[in-house]
Parts: sequence; C-alpha cells; structure tokens
Amino acid sequence: MSAHGVLVDEGEREILRHEIEQKVAHHLQRCQEFAGADYNPGSAKQTQELLFGKLGVKAKKFSKITGEASADAEALLRAIISTGNQGLMDILEYRTYAKLLSTYVTGLPVGIDGRVHTTWKLHGTATGRLASRRPNLQNIPQPSRPKMLRTGLNMRNIFVAPPGYLLVACDASQIELRLAAIFAGCKNLLFAYGRGEDVHRLNAAIIYDKNPADVTKDERQTGKKFSYMAIYQASAAAIQKAFLVEEQLLLPIAMVKQWISRFNAANPEIPRFVADLNRRVKAGEQSALVAGKYTLRNPYGRLRRLQAHPDRLFNVIANHPQQSTVADYMLEAMLRVDARKEAGEIILQVHDEIVMEVPADYAEDAARLLKEEMEKPIIIDGKLHVIPAESKIGRPWGKMQKLT
Repeated sequence: MSAHGVLVDEGEREILRHEIEQKVAHHLQRCQEFAGADYNPGSAKQTQELLFGKLGVKAKKFSKITGEASADAEALLRAIISTGNQGLMDILEYRTYAKLLSTYVTGLPVGIDGRVHTTWKLHGTATGRLASRRPNLQNIPQPSRPKMLRTGLNMRNIFVAPPGYLLVACDASQIELRLAAIFAGCKNLLFAYGRGEDVHRLNAAIIYDKNPADVTKDERQTGKKFSYMAIYQASAAAIQKAFLVEEQLLLPIAMVKQWISRFNAANPEIPRFVADLNRRVKAGEQSALVAGKYTLRNPYGRLRRLQAHPDRLFNVIANHPQQSTVADYMLEAMLRVDARKEAGEIILQVHDEIVMEVPADYAEDAARLLKEEMEKPIIIDGKLHVIPAESKIGRPWGKMQKLT
C-alpha cells in the first residue's frame, strides 16, 4: 500500500485550498474584531488570557504537566454554552479550517508521481489495527460528521483513481456492535440483528424511552454514537465530553447517566461481560502479567499485550475483545484479497473499510470479490459468524456509490 500510494487530484486540491484559505481569513478577521487586532486564535496562551482573564470564564480543565487552564476545543465549547458568547465560535471555526488546510491541503506530502505514500505500521496501536502515519490518511474527516456538514467540505474528494480506473471500497457493517453482542451473548442485540432491524434506531428508542417508529433522524444519530461508547461501558463523563467535542452538544450529566442505565437494563449482558472480563484479567484467569503488561488472547488466537496503567486498564480491557478482533478480521480479509491478484491494488485500510484501485471495466466484479472475502465467516466460541459488508464504487473517494 505504501509503495503504490493514493493518487491526488490537484485540481480538487486547489479548489479546496482556495475555499479554505478564504474561510481561514474570514474567521481570523472576526476573531480579531472580537478579541483585538493582535489576537492569534491559534495561540493557546492568548486564548487562555482571553477566556479566563478578559471574559472571566471559570476554568474546568487543567494541564497535568504545567497546571495551566486548558483552552482547547472542549474548554471553548463549554465557555460558549455557559456564556452564550458566539464570538468564541469563530476561534473554533478558525482552528478547524486552519488544521484542515495545513494537514490535508497545503501540507499534504505529494510525491513526484502525484501520489501520497503514507507509512503503514502494523504495530502502531495497542489493538493491532494498521496505523497510517505521515500523513494519517485514516483521520481524514468524513463528510457525514457534524463539523463537515457545517463546513460543506468533503476532504476525501482530493483522493481519486487515475483515468481508466475506479476506487472500490467495502465496509464491515457495524462490526464492533455485532461483536459486542456476540461476545456478551446479548439477547436483545442478537435478536435485532437476526431480524435485520435497525439497531441504531432501537438503541435510540431505548435511551429516549420511546417507540422506535417515533425516533427522529437526529435521535437515531445520537443513539448510534452513544451505543458505540456504551458497549465499552464508557463513563458518563467520557460520553458527555465526546458529544461536546465531536457533536458540539452539551448533554446534562444526569441525562447521560439515565441513558446508561436504560441501555444496560435493556442489554444486561453487556455490562456483565465487561465487568467479568475486567475481573478475570485482574485475577490472572485470562491473562499473564509480564514485564508490567497484561496479555489477552483474541478469537484468532493472537496474544495482545495491554498496558497495565491503573488509570486506563479498565478501558483497555473493555476495548480489547472487539477492537483486537476487528484488527485481525481486517488483516485476514486484506491478505485473502491480496492473494487474488486479479482483484486490483489495496490502497487504503481505514477503520472497518478496505479501499482498492481497480480497472474501471472490472470495478463491479472487484466490488463483489471484496465483499465476498470480507464476509468470510469467523469462528467465535466454536460458532461461525458472518459480518455483513457493503461495497461502493466511485472515482473520488468522497463520492462513492453503493453497489446494488
């Protein structure tokens, strides 16, 4: 993947550069009208002085290293909500666009062949997932995320197939939720998947305590994000922070706790599974403490070494079964596809998705082949399980259409 690289559409990159530079300049001007001509919204120190000095906002978060009050996105969002000062929103907007510009437009390291050759690291994460570095192509914002909806930008349109070729992608459907249901033996989720029901809508109905038919589009989206944290038994504070930073929505902590209670009551096997796994690991029943690290074996037989830091051990243990299994599931699928050389070139592996570059006249066949390989059964506790996958085809990565 590194050697082949991903082709960049220079025309699209130039269009995005122009659009984003205009937005950066616009929000910089608004920030300086609000905070003073010398204010730099990218400066943490100046923003600290503005927030906690000039505006008198009460600091909620402090650096463990310096002890100084944080002026990050979370602090700014809390200040906007508590003070109603919309001028602070321009600081967030400026930072969002400036980062997009420097990371994925002007700062994109394009080779003489017109492609980006990211570095893929097999041991770059604790779970064993492939990690992209210099640049991180796995972290390109998706257009479906709230911030991207607001900006109207699709950064993935920069990456394309060359003339005569198309991109083919295949995504494992809700694999983390499905694995959580399988590992925990969650009757409610397994029953819903077995019937082909909309699990995100059902989980939203649970936390909002309403009929699934009455769940709105926004409520379903909220339920979806909440579910992916609830299966790991994330704390109410962690869930509140995630919604604040990623969705710009401040949920009352009491409401989040109520959501957790409702989710756990409807799916009692999930909290029971996580608590039991945590107990067994710490008791040494399913692990071995070697050189300060715990080890766990996943369904593929792979041993994972887990950092045993007390502050994070519970989170690492809770994430391990699904995350580690997904890592090996994706790696095995990639190896099977690569062995079938007629399939084309794998150019990206992003989260639960594999992206290939194939000749245009072979694209539909390649999409079906990729789906076939990704849907090969996996064995968990002696039983075969199939994870449904969905294929897409298109020239720009950001404008792919589902294969019907």
